[in-house]
Amino acid sequence: MSEGLKQKIQKEIDGNIQMLRSKDPKSERRISVLHARIEMLTWVRKELDEATKSPQLLEKLAELEHEQWIEWSKTVAPEIDVRYYMGRLKRWEKCWISYSKLTEEQKEHDRKWARKVLAVLGVDEKEKARA
Repeated sequence: MSEGLKQKIQKEIDGNIQMLRSKDPKSERRISVLHARIEMLTWVRKELDEATKSPQLLEKLAELEHEQWIEWSKTVAPEIDVRYYMGRLKRWEKCWISYSKLTEEQKEHDRKWARKVLAVLGVDEKEKARA
């Protein structure tokens, strides 16, 4: 999980604790609601940490990237001037297949973008591989 997200969750927890201290301490309902929120945020933090350690995460993200690219390329394909870009269209059409049927070289193009997603999430692939 990225440090920014961890800090955001911790800030939410700290804010809840501050609110708890500033309100009437005898208000059981307020206290129970704040405890539930803290538990939920703690659970979210744990789940995100676990999800980013999954060895299959890179492949899942790469597959999603490929599906997104297929949708995008099929959308723009009709707008491409075939007089100049027929070769590109033919290459694209060969890649309009499921991720599992791509060559390793083709999959690596999608993995490149999946790694960018992992970087945004603050996941270090070397650290993930050790987990």
